[in-house]
Amino acid sequence: MLILWRLVHTFGFILWFIGLFGTTAAQVAARKAADPAARRGAWTVVRRLQPFEIVGMILTPLGGIFLTTSIYGHLFAGTPAFVHIKLLLVIIAFVLNLVVIVKRRQVEERITAGDDAGFTKGVKRLAMLEGIATLMLPAAVVVVVVIKYTV
Repeated sequence: MLILWRLVHTFGFILWFIGLFGTTAAQVAARKAADPAARRGAWTVVRRLQPFEIVGMILTPLGGIFLTTSIYGHLFAGTPAFVHIKLLLVIIAFVLNLVVIVKRRQVEERITAGDDAGFTKGVKRLAMLEGIATLMLPAAVVVVVVIKYTV
């Protein structure tokens, strides 16, 4: 059963990271697009990659919680420090990713309405939040490697 939860956790992480990284790249392409048709075309890639993010957002914490409770018997009491730090980083990434999904809908409405200035402004804010959410995921891996395996 432990192997199953490791797989769920790992594949969830991969899906989440690929989703965030891919949507970021597609948003950059949409922002740099020369005309509205190209912008809408690039934005369809964002819509196609967002489900990977959402599935990863669900599987990663789910697998991590079951792994932690299987290995240490509890989520908080008696678990090593790296588990708490990793959990904090995942919570930050999760909350920011939810905000990003909401902001994406607002930006998409601006594309549909033909509001180029509003779209550009909205994508810049979105990129900042999405960048922070994306960086939380590798930071969680670094925490495990540094604290668990070197201390």
